[in-house]
Amino acid sequence: MPEKNNYDNIDPKDYETRHKKNQKERYLYDHWEPLFIAAIDKYSKNLVVLDLGCGPGNYAFLMSKLAKKVFAIDSSKRMIDYAKGKYPGIDLIFADATNTPLQSNSIDTIFSFGLFEFVDRKKLMKEISRILRPGGKVVISVPNKYSIPRFLFSLFYKLKGKKNRCNEPSFNEMKKAFREFSFKIVECKMDDGLFWIPYVNKFFGKKTFLFIEKLFKIFKRNPFSTVMFFVIQKR
Repeated sequence: MPEKNNYDNIDPKDYETRHKKNQKERYLYDHWEPLFIAAIDKYSKNLVVLDLGCGPGNYAFLMSKLAKKVFAIDSSKRMIDYAKGKYPGIDLIFADATNTPLQSNSIDTIFSFGLFEFVDRKKLMKEISRILRPGGKVVISVPNKYSIPRFLFSLFYKLKGKKNRCNEPSFNEMKKAFREFSFKIVECKMDDGLFWIPYVNKFFGKKTFLFIEKLFKIFKRNPFSTVMFFVIQKR
């Protein structure tokens, strides 16, 4: 049985509406949500898919409209129970993402939105490699270690001698993990323009974020993007 998850302390309804709380969350939602939805449309149709770290199950529900079969796994009992009440037709499983009950080579596409920063990435990649069919794809979104807010929060925790519950990776750390388990990158996006500093974010608005976003399009990849988005394929 999975260990108690920090998400057990979060109201699933609050989690679903978190993007409405402030301009930072609204900007990130508006920027990345269309890409997530497009990836679900592209990589779910008539396939066996898994939402790994499914939370309240909203993405799994979208997958279920297109896929042949959907599995959804989360280690938060509270989130799984909420999702079961909301989406009774989906196969929702309470399990650890690094040790799932799924059969080897049984999944065509795995979606993982906001999981890699909370788990042992080597164990997670090993499990993903086990359950994914050869040629199968993994769609991943994960916070960037070197985004301004993540870097500052990490520094704050370090100076205070506190343990940060998140372990955000860098772009190079993700590439290394993919190579180690024989995955190739099919698609990568790091292009949001969020420039947000704790306690002074009122000085920055959406126009600033959009300007930074546009500026870094010249370089094709923003090394300070808050979110990293990957599509990888098992060789």
